[in-house]
Amino acid sequence: MALHLEDLIIYDVFSNRPSAGQDGRVFYSSDTETIYRDNGSSWDELIIVNRGPTLYDGKSSAPGVEDDYYAGYVEGDVWVDETNDKAYICLDSTTDAAVWTEITQSGGGGGGGGGLVFLEELTASLDASLDFESTLSSTYDTYLFEIVDSLIPATDGVDLYIRCSTDGGLSYDAGNNYAFTNHVNSFSSQTPTGVAVGSPTTAFRVANAAEIGNDANWGVSGNLKFFNPNGSDYKRLRFIGDYLKNTTVHIRVDGRFAYLSTSVVDAIQFLFSNGNIASGKIRSYGVVKS
Repeated sequence: MALHLEDLIIYDVFSNRPSAGQDGRVFYSSDTETIYRDNGSSWDELIIVNRGPTLYDGKSSAPGVEDDYYAGYVEGDVWVDETNDKAYICLDSTTDAAVWTEITQSGGGGGGGGGLVFLEELTASLDASLDFESTLSSTYDTYLFEIVDSLIPATDGVDLYIRCSTDGGLSYDAGNNYAFTNHVNSFSSQTPTGVAVGSPTTAFRVANAAEIGNDANWGVSGNLKFFNPNGSDYKRLRFIGDYLKNTTVHIRVDGRFAYLSTSVVDAIQFLFSNGNIASGKIRSYGVVKS
């Protein structure tokens, strides 16, 4: 009797895994993200997939119901139809019944633009830095980096640095090419800080002082907006966020950054001034053009 592909590769939740007994079958548990192989008498665990969402750009049409798990897509994947300037996210990758929903905004009523397209997610676990090397391109004019889980430094009393790359992340500029102005607020004071354009420094600095604590409940939170990294003039960015100073004072930061380079920026790096990033998560988005 001929066997069909769906008989050899099964996709379902773990509780619906059939009994073993057909050597060679593969079962993917969608809720535990684990792959098993039937050895004829029992199921052998092969691998835990647990991959993050993936960006599929360069498409020329909208996704369909057959753009499913067997086609290589999972929930959270983003599909960019560059021909029609639309983007979609996968909500359900069930075989032959995939569900994709559009996440771009229409331009009706004179509005247009402003929608966000998910691009990349990086999670720190005692990493020296988080380097976004697959986000910046000519697809969008503006990009948003959102610290969704606070960046916790492994070392107490540090600053958060941000650096740019013009070679796809092969190296990050640590020269004196960064100028910034931060407006720092606490419950009792408002203090401007920064460096002058005529005296740039080696990185954008969120606190401009070694005062960010490593309390596991705080760290640094916020978002960074990058305007036109593909432009031929100096690059402008804006950071809005907060952190805990010296374990006692809650600080809010509103910063304006300028990268003093006319080259196209195609990668960006987040790191602390000393030590690793103990934990934290950052997501990047493209801002849809009007």
